[in-house]
Amino acid sequence: MTANIHHCTVRIFTPQKTYFLLDACHHGHVDIVKLLLERQSSISLVSGHGLRPIHTAANNGQGTTIDLTNHTAACVGLLLQYGEDVDVVHNSEWRYTPLHWACQEGKTDVVKLLLEHKANIHIKCGKTPQTALQISQKNNFTEIINLLQQQELKEIQNSNFKVFLEYAGKKVRDQTVYSFFFIRKSCKQRTWIRSRK
Repeated sequence: MTANIHHCTVRIFTPQKTYFLLDACHHGHVDIVKLLLERQSSISLVSGHGLRPIHTAANNGQGTTIDLTNHTAACVGLLLQYGEDVDVVHNSEWRYTPLHWACQEGKTDVVKLLLEHKANIHIKCGKTPQTALQISQKNNFTEIINLLQQQELKEIQNSNFKVFLEYAGKKVRDQTVYSFFFIRKSCKQRTWIRSRK
């Protein structure tokens, strides 16, 4: 089937019965993805394998000799810009998030982008539930492992800092209350002494 992409409707199928947006994301065609999104193509379309466009973008380039990493990251970025959930789960037995797919396929740029958009590194997915870090360790993707470990460390530091602020805030509140009652008591004492005079 042939169609002028500038005049296509959102729901047109390719001969393989895959939506144009899913195909464009899989092959890293950034301009076509951008055009389809501008023409209100649905980011929640699901392929026969339960993949949404962001999943196909995060794991694209399978079986090719061309490095599509940069195109992959650009497609994922566009989908996130148009409101896709960074942690949306692949609707199949694998239940992968985009981060899991990117770690499975060694897409470092995509992992960086997803982490910048606050992807949850603690979600466990797969037949034998694993985190994104465990998947990247299994596949020995050193750069991705370092990125995820750095993110984990940041989250621990932020968590500790929040606990400290809460504790410090409580101390400040307690001190303020104490000071208020002390001042109030002092004022009452002075008033009582004055009245006696």
